[in-house]
Amino acid sequence: MATFPHDCPHCGTKNSGFEIKGKFDFFDSINHRNTSAWFLMCGNPECTFPAVAVAQALDRVHLRGFYPTPHEPDLPDHMPENVEHYYLQAESILQQHADAAGAMYRKALDVGLKIRFPEIEGLLASRLKKLVNQGLLTEELGDFSHHVRLGGNDAVHDEDPFTVNEAKELGFLTKMVMTYIYTLPEMIRLRQERVDAEKAAAEE
Repeated sequence: MATFPHDCPHCGTKNSGFEIKGKFDFFDSINHRNTSAWFLMCGNPECTFPAVAVAQALDRVHLRGFYPTPHEPDLPDHMPENVEHYYLQAESILQQHADAAGAMYRKALDVGLKIRFPEIEGLLASRLKKLVNQGLLTEELGDFSHHVRLGGNDAVHDEDPFTVNEAKELGFLTKMVMTYIYTLPEMIRLRQERVDAEKAAAEE
């Protein structure tokens, strides 16, 4: 059975040997290319999930496309460097190690809140309550954060394996909180800085 190497978008295995199960010939009428090309129906023996590759034969066979596309890290802007480090770590291992990703999202949230609000002390649960009571987080974001806190704990301590979908949910909720406390304030600051500079230039 013919195989070719490609990173798996499902389990994250690098250069997995995808097995070609079948092919469908097609003419590229959209781009008006009279070339031999195929849809390749293939599967990764590591995780058994399917994929579709688009291959074209010129001087040699090469891939023009691969579906589904791999998960790309989605980081909120303007986070502190070490918070970004934990968040990126979670994103990069999400498909292969959902348990570890869940724990890293929780750590990114914890450290992100500590840096943004150093005056709020205590364990994460008590700090979240104080942040909501003082109006530094909305009640909804407080609920999101508690969900990440509890989910991260489950990822580390629960007997059942943490799923990719559960880890993705923690990632989304963590992103919402980081966007609120880092991304939006910095966007507003940069915008105001530009407005002030334009106003100063107009007055000269």
